[in-house]
Amino acid sequence: MDIVGQLQEGMTRLSAQESKVAAFILQHLSFTASASIDELAARAGVSAATITRFARSVGCEDIRDLRKQLAQACERRTGWLNEESAALPAAWRDKLSLISTSLEQQLVSTPESTLQKLRTRLQNARAVHCFALGAQDIALATLLQHQLLSIGIVMNLCQDSALMRMIASTLSDDHLLLVLATGEADAILQGATLLARVQEATIFALTPADHSLSNMASALLPLPENAQAARYALLLLVSAVAGLGRGGINYVPWNTYTYIADVDEVITGQRREGIFAGIMTLTRKASQAGAVMLVGIVMQLSGFVSGQKVQPAEVSHTILMILSVGTILVLFCGFLVSLRFKLNLQTHSTLREETAKMRESGHAMPETATPQARATVEMLAGMPFDSLWGNNNIGYLNRNKPAAPSLKDRAVLNSTYNRG
Repeated sequence: MDIVGQLQEGMTRLSAQESKVAAFILQHLSFTASASIDELAARAGVSAATITRFARSVGCEDIRDLRKQLAQACERRTGWLNEESAALPAAWRDKLSLISTSLEQQLVSTPESTLQKLRTRLQNARAVHCFALGAQDIALATLLQHQLLSIGIVMNLCQDSALMRMIASTLSDDHLLLVLATGEADAILQGATLLARVQEATIFALTPADHSLSNMASALLPLPENAQAARYALLLLVSAVAGLGRGGINYVPWNTYTYIADVDEVITGQRREGIFAGIMTLTRKASQAGAVMLVGIVMQLSGFVSGQKVQPAEVSHTILMILSVGTILVLFCGFLVSLRFKLNLQTHSTLREETAKMRESGHAMPETATPQARATVEMLAGMPFDSLWGNNNIGYLNRNKPAAPSLKDRAVLNSTYNRG
């Protein structure tokens, strides 16, 4: 961890005057890296002796060593800026560096297993609730509510102290409670959280690491104590949870695409990955555009008015139906299609072995294939073994060749048999 990270983590261990110096340095990294001890003392509003003590408190030999480490930290944190960003004022670059540092620390301090656990609970919970008090925490909780709604998760935000205890008393083990607090925990918030724990609800604490509420929770998602840093950290957490699900959306098509090219090679004798990649990308883009258009039409039919602050109740019901029933229907259709996917580790291995033989000889070799291997390849290709490796009219280069005869004795293989 560099000097900037040490300053952010060690703010609570410093004296009042040293904390004042640390806060000033974090806000003015570029200036501090080149300022003299007198200039820094004057700008920070402390004495030169305090600056000297501060440098030793954070592990530096003297003020020169402090400036050196700050300069190195500034260089690392601005190295990713492009030419246009590098032309920004020093104060703006310092702010971007602090944001970058906060996000890096958030990634390091958040275990992936905790994120996976939260994602599972968000998907399976009967209801998701969030308790927050105070203007700062309520603003962050509202931001979290909007971010979760964008990925199809409805969160009930409670910001009333009396209502918190009432809701906590109705929770059970199939409910998920998020408790958000960046400052000192209010006694009412602690009492409501403790009541929810007694009710055996799953509790995730969105608090600083040493916060009192973290001891009452099932798991902790640490947030920085600084309000602005906490805002960016919260966005990062939501993005990470959403990314776990969206990763599958991007992984499955590209993973399946490689198998399609292998099947096409044994049929045509050509490698045509580029064509399939273009078709898949076009199909995905077209389907996304169609989905956006369809959702817009449905929302308009439900009474949605763009720019209107208060929407009819039917609009909320429509959004809920799209995010819940619509998602389930699409997943069910995808599941039905997946049942027809015959490739697995065993059948694909057989396909690659026979393809290697054809590639070496330049034509199909049915005499060297075992009956099981022949049946597998014919089942995947959908045509007789003798018609493979370009001995058909599939593909531009083979367009003038005779069509392959129909496969009369199609192999019947269970797609889940020995699946790897």
